[in-house]
Parts: sequence; C-alpha cells; structure tokens
Amino acid sequence: MRLFILLAGILAAGALAVPGAAVALTSTACGQQPGFRCATLSVPVDRSGRVAGTIPLKIAYQRGSKPLLVALTGGPGQSGVPFASSFVMSLAPALTRYRLAVLDQRGTGRSGLLDCPALQRLTTLAPFTPQGVADCAAALGPRRAFYGTVDTVDDLEALRRALHAPRLALMGVSYGTYVATQYARIHPDRVDRLVLDSAVGPDGVDPFALDTFSRLPRVLRSLCADAACDGATDDLPGDLATVAARLEAGGTVAGTVVDGRGRARRTALAGTSDLIGIVTAGDLNPGIVALLPGALRAAAAGDDAPLARLRPVADGTPIAAGDLSIALNAATSCEDTALPYDLADPLDVRRAKTQAALAAIPASSYVPFSARAVGESGYPGDCELWPGTPAPRRPSTAPLPDVPTLILGGSLDTRTPIENARQLAALMPRATVVEVPGNGHDELDTDSTGCAAIALGRFARGVDVGAPCARGSDDRPRIAGRPPLRLQDVAGTRGVPGTRGRIVAATLDTVADAIDMYVARASAGLGGVTTTTGGGLRGGYFVVGPHALRLHGAVYVPGVTVSGTLRVHEDGSYAGPLRVNGPGTLDGTLTVTENGLRSGRLGGRSVRGLARVRATQLPPSALAPPLPLPLPPVGGRGKVHSVVGSLSHGE
Repeated sequence: MRLFILLAGILAAGALAVPGAAVALTSTACGQQPGFRCATLSVPVDRSGRVAGTIPLKIAYQRGSKPLLVALTGGPGQSGVPFASSFVMSLAPALTRYRLAVLDQRGTGRSGLLDCPALQRLTTLAPFTPQGVADCAAALGPRRAFYGTVDTVDDLEALRRALHAPRLALMGVSYGTYVATQYARIHPDRVDRLVLDSAVGPDGVDPFALDTFSRLPRVLRSLCADAACDGATDDLPGDLATVAARLEAGGTVAGTVVDGRGRARRTALAGTSDLIGIVTAGDLNPGIVALLPGALRAAAAGDDAPLARLRPVADGTPIAAGDLSIALNAATSCEDTALPYDLADPLDVRRAKTQAALAAIPASSYVPFSARAVGESGYPGDCELWPGTPAPRRPSTAPLPDVPTLILGGSLDTRTPIENARQLAALMPRATVVEVPGNGHDELDTDSTGCAAIALGRFARGVDVGAPCARGSDDRPRIAGRPPLRLQDVAGTRGVPGTRGRIVAATLDTVADAIDMYVARASAGLGGVTTTTGGGLRGGYFVVGPHALRLHGAVYVPGVTVSGTLRVHEDGSYAGPLRVNGPGTLDGTLTVTENGLRSGRLGGRSVRGLARVRATQLPPSALAPPLPLPLPPVGGRGKVHSVVGSLSHGE
C-alpha cells in the first residue's frame, strides 16, 4: 500500500487544480476488447482535498457520435473493463442507438485496486469478523472513506465530461443499479434513460437483508409452482423451516460428501448461516436450484448428505482481487449502508443500537430464521469496528428523475428480489418492470428464454415494452427428485418390471445427478480450465471434459454403480454405453441418451425401446472450456445481502 500512497501523493496537485474541468483523454486500442478505446482518467481520491492523491480510473469506450451508454458492474467491487465485449453482446438491442463505455470503478480492477489479502482469501461461507474488517480499514488508512457510491457517482460525472456526452444512459447490474440510481438522484438533468437489471431497492441495501429474508418464502413457492417440485417435495418452505429449526436448536446437519476423486469425507453445516448461504447461492447457480428442493426434503427427513454436499459448492473458492475487491466491498458497504448506529458512536453504543434495531423487527419478517441468524447475516456486526469518518458523504435521497426506465428482475432472485424493482418503479412515472419467470440474479446474462433481451430491444426503440415474458417463459431448471436411500424407493420403468426397471431408472438418475452437480460446481468456479470433476452422491465420481461426461463408479442410488463415457455434442445432447453393477446378478450395459434408455442388457436379458424416462440435457456450453463462471456471493458467513453481478460478462 505504501507504493500506491506515494504515487498518489506525487500526482495529487495536478488533479485537484481543475476539479470541474473536462480533460483531454489519450486513448489506445483495447487489446482484448475489439472496437473499444482504452484510456486512463485521473480523478481525486478526495474531492474536498483533505486527503491527497489520485486514482487512475481505467475506462473503455466506443468512439462515435451516438449518445453514450455506460454499463456498470456489480459487487460492490467488480471490475468492468474486461467485460466490455460481453456487454456488447448482452446490450446489443440497445447499441443500435447508443455507443458503449465501461469502467473499473474506483478501487476495483486496474483503477487503484484496494486489496486486503486476509479478507480476499475468505471463501463465501467463511466468517467475516469485525476485527478482520477493522484490520482492513486500518490498512486502507484515511482514503477508506472515499470509496462510497457517491464518490463513484462523481467519477461518472467526470467520465461524462471527458467523453463530451451531454447526458448519460446508464445500465447497471445488481450493485451497479444502485450506482445508476444514485447518479440519477444527484445529476437528474444529465440522465437520458436507465436500464436496471436486478435492482437494489430505492433505499439501498438493507443492513439486515430483510428484503431477502421477507421474500424467501415467496421465492421458494415460486420455484415449486405448477408442480415443478413433484418428486422432490410438496412443501419446500416447510422443509427449510424444519432444517432451520434443527440448526437453531443446536443440532447438526452433516453427511458424507464425496469429492472429485471419489474420496469421502464428513461435511457439516456451520449453523443456520451456512443454510442461508446455500439457499441464496441458488440465484446465481442453476445447479443448486435443481438440487436444493430434494436436498432440503431429504435433510428434513434425516438424510443430510444431499444438503451437506451443496455446502462446498455454495462456499466456492477465493476470488481474485482484480475480479472483485473484497476490500472495496467492505469499504463501500460500511460507509454507505444505513447502519443502526453512527460510525462516531463508541463500540458499546453501536452494539446496543444493533440489538435494539433487531428487537424492533417483527419476527414475521425473517421466518423461519431467528433474530440471531439475521444479526449474523447483517452488516452491523461486520462493521461494528469500522472507524468513523469526519463529514461522511451519505447516499442521496433526492427524488428520482422522470426518465424512461426499464427494470428487469427474476422471480427467483433472493439478493435483489423483484419486489425491489416494483418499489423503484413506484417512484418513477415512466418505469417499466419486466419479471423473468424462473430466473435468478442478472437477467440479461442468464435468461435463456430471451424475453429480457426482447424487453431491452423494445425499450431501446422507444416502443411499448409490453409483457414479453408473460407467455410460456420459464427459466427454471428441471428440479431433481428427493434422492432415494434404497433401490426399493426408486420408481419403476414402464415396460421393464420389478428390480430391473428400478435399476434402469437409477442409472438415468445417476447421469442426471452428475449433470446437475457439474452445473453447480462449474457455476461456482470449482471447475478447471478444461475439465470439471465432482463426486457421486453416495460414491464414485464424474469428470466433464472436452465433449465427454465420464462416470467412474458413480453411485446415486445405493446398490447401483455406474461407469462409462457419454459423448457430448455441441447442443448439449449426449449418448453412450454405461456399465451398470446392480444387486446380485443384475449387472449389464445400458446405452443412454438425454431422453432416456436406448437399449441394453441387464442380468442377461435385453432391455430396449423404452418410453422416455427422464429428459436431462447438458447445457450447450458443456464443452471445453467449462461453463462461464458466475461470481459466487461475497461477504462474510451467510452474506445474503451482497449484490454481486455475474462474471458471465467475461464469456
């Protein structure tokens, strides 16, 4: 940090001499972002001049005479310039009218990156401690107070002037929507229009994540609507309540989890905070969504292994600071969030005010969890040792401007629920809300139905957006059934009586489970460069590599072991023979496809020509390299309020 401070001090005087003037940018072609010019815009750390230094703000922009659209990534803490070309794809319907600019917001990427290594090494479910956050604050020094959203808004205004744009159209994802609405509040006459994807509510992030907790039962009911969870559960909110109550009472949820080499180890949830983290991780991970209902029902009935194996997936791996700065996330969160105490308060007063605020929240706002669990998941505890700041700059509460606004939200989004979008729209006369059924967080990057893109195209053309997601759109993955504990619990197969039919069904379910776990692990960043591995539920493992899914003694149903290679085609379909070891003499070879069994022999008898049993297909991108990797949630244990965007911008 010393080198950064020294360099910033050398550059300070020139940057502060003309704080309101437009600057001449010197740009070069962006090597990895074709069609963009890259430049560095020097902005003050502290525009009041009390803290010296500048930040080299890295930007990428398209030249031309079109109006300027600035795309804002999430976090807070995610870089933006590396995703310029991906934004071109996701915003294509709007770029017939606009030219695009992106930036690494201050403290992220190559814009004066903030890095506290001890925090950066934490995985998603690892606990933040107040002391760890305070140590980061001490390492950052006085400049920590100038990485709030209002400071980023000032940078956007400097960017607008530097690119000679009369007004800005702003598109934000997740936390980026809050930056966009703050700019709109502070500079209402400089806003052309807004596109808000997975919107933070009008009052910013709730310190106790009550928007998440209060909407979670509705999200779970939406997931299982129209009998989508048949075979998994008939009461998903009730199953969550049963498991939560066990953990709240001091019980354990622990099971044997098999890794990508077939090695078994005991894995346990560390209380309700882990449970919250697993449930909310699903809005960025379709594999977790597919497996969660059956896993919760199994745990409610005493079989913990299916839920325990989702813990490593939700936990993910540490994120590189250049991709998402956890130090910046902490600084922005502690400075911006409407905490129940003032940062000038002493520690005992902070704690007393936090407890009073928790006590004032109706329990109905967070059932089936406890006030203790809500407190553990909130910012007040993490920030309770964050140093106070003289004359802090608070986010604006000015009215939002009356400009055309499109707000996109997913019905299954837990960290920025669709209710946030409707609250914002109520404050903006020309706002249109489009809900994407069955989708989680980050609509334009993850909506496979295409209705979000249709909405953006209509909005950009200035025509009525209408209801493009109303008919037939549903982005929910296929929900896996409750994992059986015995072969006798597996439903039979039409045309194949008795145990042989159950073995056929168990084999197909083993393949389906491997695919769900592949999606979950790859989406969590647990895949390699060319391969992703994972364990079978009850034993063995799988490998998804270039154009192939390989099963190595995988066990989903006890008593049925499956091995073999399925060739994967570009559309995600697959086919191939599998060796099956069943009970007694019921062994054999089955040739399967994504639509079920093609042919085979079990126990010396032929099985072929069966009706479709279970349609399961790999994603079309299940080739080399593995799936685009979204960022897992960031923050401390169970940090459901973190509003990070998706790294699918890097596709």
